[in-house]
Amino acid sequence: MDCTPEGAPRCLTSPWRGSVARLVAGLGVLLALTLLLGWMGLYQNYDRASSVATLVAGMLAGSLGAYLYLGRHVKRLRRRVIEHDRRVCLRCGYSLKGLADKHDCPECGTHYDIEATRDVWAAWLDRTR
Repeated sequence: MDCTPEGAPRCLTSPWRGSVARLVAGLGVLLALTLLLGWMGLYQNYDRASSVATLVAGMLAGSLGAYLYLGRHVKRLRRRVIEHDRRVCLRCGYSLKGLADKHDCPECGTHYDIEATRDVWAAWLDRTR
């Protein structure tokens, strides 16, 4: 089975591999570097108190954004798994409905056994209620 160490299907981690994740990470690094350079005194008239407030606000906004983004992804994946009768690839989330019971996923090439896949999805659906 292609699952994370916690037993969750690996396709739950896929949104952080996309362009949105890279954009968020890049903006976070840019903000951190700007604050670090200001803290070191490389900018004139830099206020350390406001930089700490900006850092805290940025961390809170980033955490809230990540929570909302991942929550939306999990909700859509949950709906997809239910709609396709738990016949969804554990690695990429591709629908396996109508395909052979034991084969390779046409999207990512991961080998699957449909009964084992359905068992993993059933356990995940029970845990995410």
